Parts: sequence; structure tokens; C-alpha cells
Amino acid sequence: MAARGDKFLITGMACAARQAHVSKAISALEGVAQADVNLLSSTARVFYKDKPCPDEVIKAIQEAGYQAELLKDEGAWQASNRQKRSEAAKNEQRSLAVRCFCTFILLLPLLACSTSVMFGWPINILSMIPEPVILQFVIFQCALALLAMLINGKIFV
Repeated sequence: MAARGDKFLITGMACAARQAHVSKAISALEGVAQADVNLLSSTARVFYKDKPCPDEVIKAIQEAGYQAELLKDEGAWQASNRQKRSEAAKNEQRSLAVRCFCTFILLLPLLACSTSVMFGWPINILSMIPEPVILQFVIFQCALALLAMLINGKIFV
């Protein structure tokens, strides 16, 4: 069994394929007995056969296309990680609220345009054009829908 292990923080992993890529890159190093990469915590636990080589592990992870750093104090890292996740959740919540508000503001004229015919309102209710022009009416609705999709593009990607 391996004598000593180090834990590394890896940034940039987002899926199981990337996790496997990092694991292969670390396992291919000479002197590495075992490499356990955890996608959820973005960490890697590396056990060595002989002498520890954390610099080589970091270099291998960087060559695989990700950033890595050696975790010396795991307790401090967990507290810091918990705080970062809490801040990230608050920022995401604020961002979601702003996107929701903007989308709602765009929804009101879009809803008025698209349902105006059903309620017997004139088609050009939101238009400054004196006579109804269907093409401009449709383009206006498409523009509002496109703006809503652009604002919420993060959801679609």
C-alpha cells in the first residue's frame, strides 16, 4: 500500500470526463501508487509509492489543462471552501433574482402583444404605427423573446 498521500485542490473540472482525464494524467506519473480524483469537492488525493512528488503532480494537472495547488491544512480549506460556496450561492441567488425581474418586465409587453387579438384589442396596441403591420408586430415579439433568452442564456448553455 502507499506510504504517504497529499491532497490537491483542482479548479476547472466540470464533468466526469474531465475527472477521468485528470486521474489518468496523475496516475501516469512515475512514483504515483494511486490517484483518487473527486469531482464534487474538486480535489485529488494522491498516494505515492516511493518519494512524494507534489510538484510533479501539480505540473501534470496543469499540463492536463487545469489549475492545482497543494492543500496543506485541510481543516482551514474546508472552512474556506464552505464560505466560498456560501458566497457563490448568494451571488447566484442575486443574479437569478435580477434575471427573473428583467424577464418579467419583458414578459409583460410580450404577453400583451401575443394575447391582444384574443381579447379583441387592436393589433398595434404597443406600436406607434397608425395601422397594424403584421410583420413589424411579429418582429417586435421575436425581439422581446430573444432578449429574454439572452438575459437567461446561462440556463440554456
